Amino acid sequence: MKKNKENKNPKNKKVIKRIILIVVILALVAGGGYGIYRFYWSRSVAKVVAVSSIAVDYEGDEVESGGTLTNDQTQSFYLSDENNIQEIYVTQGQQVSAGTPLLKYNTEETAQSLSEKQISVQQEANDIAITQAQLDKLRTITPVDDTGDDDKKAEPQGEEKEKQAYRYLKDTAKPYDGKGTQEAPYRYLCTEDCYATSAFLKKMQKKQWYCVFEVRDTNKLSGEVVSSTSLNGKHLFSFEEDSLYTIRTGEEYIIPDDDENVSKKYTRKELREAISDKQDELMELQNSYAKDQLEIRQLQESLSEATVTAKNDGVVLKLIDPAEFEDDGTPFMIVSASDKLYVQQQVDEYSIKQLKVGQKVKGKDWVTGTEFEAVVEKISDAPSTGNMDMGYSGTNSNVSYYTVTASVENTEGLENGDSVNLSTTIQDEDSGLFIEKAYCKQEDGKTVVYIRGKKGKLNRREVTAGRTVWGSCIEILDGLSEDDYIAFPYSDTSKEGVRCKVVEYLE
Repeated sequence: MKKNKENKNPKNKKVIKRIILIVVILALVAGGGYGIYRFYWSRSVAKVVAVSSIAVDYEGDEVESGGTLTNDQTQSFYLSDENNIQEIYVTQGQQVSAGTPLLKYNTEETAQSLSEKQISVQQEANDIAITQAQLDKLRTITPVDDTGDDDKKAEPQGEEKEKQAYRYLKDTAKPYDGKGTQEAPYRYLCTEDCYATSAFLKKMQKKQWYCVFEVRDTNKLSGEVVSSTSLNGKHLFSFEEDSLYTIRTGEEYIIPDDDENVSKKYTRKELREAISDKQDELMELQNSYAKDQLEIRQLQESLSEATVTAKNDGVVLKLIDPAEFEDDGTPFMIVSASDKLYVQQQVDEYSIKQLKVGQKVKGKDWVTGTEFEAVVEKISDAPSTGNMDMGYSGTNSNVSYYTVTASVENTEGLENGDSVNLSTTIQDEDSGLFIEKAYCKQEDGKTVVYIRGKKGKLNRREVTAGRTVWGSCIEILDGLSEDDYIAFPYSDTSKEGVRCKVVEYLE
């Protein structure tokens, strides 16, 4: 037994030696690879340029918009009717003082309109009371069970025909002429209140008949055609089974109840629809009532303000006799208290913070081509609630806009009411450093740059980014200065620890 064990030992030793040899070789290979890697990076160089040489000179954004020249203290009068002016008390060129009577409106028509509107409001109040009572009545009705066929089924009543005309059309009704095509439609002679069963309409839809329903006087074929209605079976898509429909209007036909004291029975669905319709009717009446009430107040104010006076000391700049004035949308009379012109523009919520009172606005008159300067006098505190024409600059519905009013001192070549183009430079005094976006990189949701460190090696640094301008440049608020040297972050050599080489520009 001992001899056999000794014979196996040499083989085991050979296996162990081979394993050790393989491990040593792998270690040497790995060490050599790491050494090559270290050697490669020790020989790599990252090119960097001065930040000052790539900084973008950003002077601000240009905000452009359209506007209209106005006189802030001008009274303009328009004609809505050639007879609405009863008397004019001033002449063109006349100097007026505040409170001077200028004109008096003819109040005869206004008084008549007020009287008619007051009568209309009284009738609307009565209609509202009646409709409210009807709605209250509907809300007290208990709906019938709508699970049975008898409650839903609508059957024609009385004679099918009156003389030669159908009173109602069943699926067995016969046309007096035609083939059911568009070129030769089936023609049915019907009474004025004729209606069709859903069975007739279903057959018409299935066979895609084209039908004409005629109404003739005397309800005979020999009579004159009073009216006709065409209907294409291809266009019939929705109608309820066991229902009746008026041929003339297509609406559901309700057979009149002979006993007026018998209340209509409603299913739950019908009752909900009836209540909803009545609520809509009531709301429409209430809205009309409120609108007419407002018009009454406005008419009453017009009567009390029939005589118009000057608001300020000034001069009558324009006056044309209303009898000779051709209404083209312009005022027939203008009273001005100042020679200064004003213009308004709208600035978005991001730029308004950089705009200051006293800042200059450049403008150009679209009519005369006159260029001018205006000075910002007022910036609104609240966003504008209306829409102002922003010219070709466009508006963003997701951004709030503020009204900016500027005054024009030199008005030579400019007139009140002229359309103008405005241009305002918006500059943030506390703006940061602007560089091309290509020198920044997004890593883990953060903006980073690669710059030369104190030891001449490349360092990765996080920066605080601000605005993006022109679509290609980004503002750096913190983390980078013009004294730094920066590398292109997407280069193969842009790794921390790589030696840096200063160049004039990056290729």
